[in-house]
Amino acid sequence: RPIINLPGRLCRRCLSAGGGSAAESVRALLDRGCFQAVLPLKSEKYFNEYLNSASGGRYFYCGFDPTANSLHLGNLLAIVGLLRLRSLGHGAIFVVGGATARIGDPSGRMSDRVRLAERDVEENSASIGRQLAGIADNHGKYFCCDGARPGEAVVLNNQSWHANLSATEFLSGQLSGARLHDLLGKHSVQTRLNSKHGMSVKEFLYPLFQAYDWLHLYKTYGCLVQIGGNDQTGNIDTGLTCLRRSEQSGVLAFGLTVPLLTTSDGQKLGKSDQLADTVWLSSERTSPFALYQRLRNTPDADVGRLLRLFTFLSDRQVAELCERHAAAPERYEAQTTLADGVTLLLHGEAGLAAARKWTSILFGEDSAALASLTPADLAAGVLSESPSRGGDRLSSCRRRLAWRDGVSLRQLLLSLLAEDGGNGSLGQMTPDQVNQALSAGRVTLNLRRHTSAAESKVALDAPLSRDSCVLPGCGASLIKLSKRRFLLIEWDNL
Repeated sequence: RPIINLPGRLCRRCLSAGGGSAAESVRALLDRGCFQAVLPLKSEKYFNEYLNSASGGRYFYCGFDPTANSLHLGNLLAIVGLLRLRSLGHGAIFVVGGATARIGDPSGRMSDRVRLAERDVEENSASIGRQLAGIADNHGKYFCCDGARPGEAVVLNNQSWHANLSATEFLSGQLSGARLHDLLGKHSVQTRLNSKHGMSVKEFLYPLFQAYDWLHLYKTYGCLVQIGGNDQTGNIDTGLTCLRRSEQSGVLAFGLTVPLLTTSDGQKLGKSDQLADTVWLSSERTSPFALYQRLRNTPDADVGRLLRLFTFLSDRQVAELCERHAAAPERYEAQTTLADGVTLLLHGEAGLAAARKWTSILFGEDSAALASLTPADLAAGVLSESPSRGGDRLSSCRRRLAWRDGVSLRQLLLSLLAEDGGNGSLGQMTPDQVNQALSAGRVTLNLRRHTSAAESKVALDAPLSRDSCVLPGCGASLIKLSKRRFLLIEWDNL
């Protein structure tokens, strides 16, 4: 049972624009912006006929090369696209590119990718496989209507069929119909050939390896539709050509591209050249709280589009939500719904509950939630063990200290400042700034505020007591230094 109040749990009814045909449902997703185009160009008529001719669901697939140990927010658009089709009863195949990652996709690159160590490829593949399986499980658990039958979700690693494939078999078999002029005409190839770095043979042949994946999935699952970002158009087109020229002559396959994920001012969303700003789908790299905060801080100009792309709400539901938000923007209802839905999809009930709990503590000053903190809540990775000013837009730190009797809050903070050299737990604050913040009453211990300056001064200079300082459920203390700067201290030898 979902723990968030999304207006209408969805499956077929919301996505099919009133119970239309499979083709009408996909057309609605194209109009919504979830998909950008059908490939080959001008083939939508035949694509509709293909969808409507099936008595059951079709299979769709999307591949993800494990170049890191986690996917990022930009990948979520294709994942949600697959899940939308799964909600309509189609099969969703997620392919982890354990083999193709060893080659390197040249799309959008001006030089060869850095070669990954074998161990890194294997570990990344396993990690991303678990992520995709968990997301598919959460989709079925929380976002499909009671009684509905979503399509099958399959997570595969293409290393399983490439590992024992010889070069002779690869080139002389199903891909014998590939033509050199088709590969040379690709935009990614022309761009690289005209650059100072040129292009390696293995990256030049990358589209053929991806095409072989599709041929394998066609023979195994009857899959004739591939989903990919618009930067994958060239690779998808190679697959379409190879399928058409394979021994099953006359096969007509299709591609569905998803748009590049950008903000209203044209900036890429979710993946940054600065790794600290990348929003990862793994809870180990971006905590559920950090993800929640990034989405809850979505600008008004972007939130409507992201609700349409990332949630399973109908167009009508999104429009009504945006109308309510426009009337009362201070409630952040649209942003909260976006953050709730995406966090639940990626991290399940436990991840969403942790994100909401820490949000209410840090920004809602919820003393009851603070008092209920457990060691498991501290392990959620909300406040990092090193100063953080990146993906969660929060300056925070987590320290483990030995308890010392007779030390006041002022003495504790100034000693930490001296120990860290002004670039650690308290950020870049100076002793004068710390004393000024303390005197002004901006610093709180476990969210307790004082009613007068005199009371505040007495409390700040009085020795800390374990009863008033240490949260009993987790053995820690939370110090709020400013609106978005926090210090969590875990005490030893209590």
